Amino acid sequence: MDLRQVNKANRQKQVIANAARFFSSIGYDLTTIGMVAERSNMSPATIYNNFENTYVCTLFKKLYQKLLHNQCIPNTQKSNK
Repeated sequence: MDLRQVNKANRQKQVIANAARFFSSIGYDLTTIGMVAERSNMSPATIYNNFENTYVCTLFKKLYQKLLHNQCIPNTQKSNK
């Protein structure tokens, strides 16, 4: 793995960790790419450049579901009761 690939992998890990922090504190619905980007010291465009666009959404949704399943975050989605 060359330096460029290592840096990209590190940026991806940073974005995922910061997204998880927001999900656990304010929930998935209130978390924006802009918030994650700011916390990661990068622009939203950089996040999209480090992940494929559809991959970002899929990744964040899977991460949210995993955290929700483990009861690490509040469920901010409306229920149909």
